[in-house]
Amino acid sequence: MEDISICMPIYYKESAETIRRCFDSLMKQTILPKQIVCALDDPSEPEVEECLKEIKEMIEPELVMCYCERGRGLGAVLRTGVEHCTCSHIARMDVDDIALPERLEKEKAFLDSHPDVDVVGSNIAEFEDSVDKIIAYRIVPEKDEECKRMLKRRDPINHMTAMYRKESILKAGNYAADMKSCEDTYLWTAFYQHGLKFANIQENLVLVHGGGEMYQRRGGKKAYAFVKKAIMFKKEVGLIKGAEALFQKTVNYVILVAMPNSFRRFVYERILRKHRT
Repeated sequence: MEDISICMPIYYKESAETIRRCFDSLMKQTILPKQIVCALDDPSEPEVEECLKEIKEMIEPELVMCYCERGRGLGAVLRTGVEHCTCSHIARMDVDDIALPERLEKEKAFLDSHPDVDVVGSNIAEFEDSVDKIIAYRIVPEKDEECKRMLKRRDPINHMTAMYRKESILKAGNYAADMKSCEDTYLWTAFYQHGLKFANIQENLVLVHGGGEMYQRRGGKKAYAFVKKAIMFKKEVGLIKGAEALFQKTVNYVILVAMPNSFRRFVYERILRKHRT
């Protein structure tokens, strides 16, 4: 097993079927992680607890279950998860996604061969009803300078594909506990603030569960409040200027608040995604 911790937040109502599918993809990796940290809402549903206890008895990596008060949001849950990770490398994983078999091996090898890079991710392929039905791709830049240019407007790392050095995320201050959403944008901006370096492997290493429910969660005034906070953090660290911050706040207000979910889905899938690799 490699010196890798998986940091996986698990929603308190997640289904046992989804959890098992995700763990199946992790146990089929060409290299196995030493530790899997499941960061859970407290309390979680009995089905979630029982499923994880069964899995813990069946797998070789250490499975750690840690808890965050329900309703605190994803930033607080992930912060708690990172605090329980003991390995030098931490790989993010969402429980409703599927890691392709070489994901961990390729990301760990990349960081080992590029000691100046602090976080590496990859492209993603999104599915909705079935993993055999890919609906879109999200392609991200390869090199650090390209990633930092993209960060001015959009996230340059697909969060669920990220592998970062533990010392690097701690240098950046870990996830912001008060960011119930947009926690990844805030984190990458903190990486920029601390002079940390980005990279992406130009392959689809994770199959991501997308679709209508995801776009519904991203909409509304509450979601916009955290997007606005992340935009203002970019301005604070000098990544963007005042005019650009105002433009981004306006565009995001239209997409997240003024638009119905059907139009939001159209923007994400047809404008912000690609349909061929």
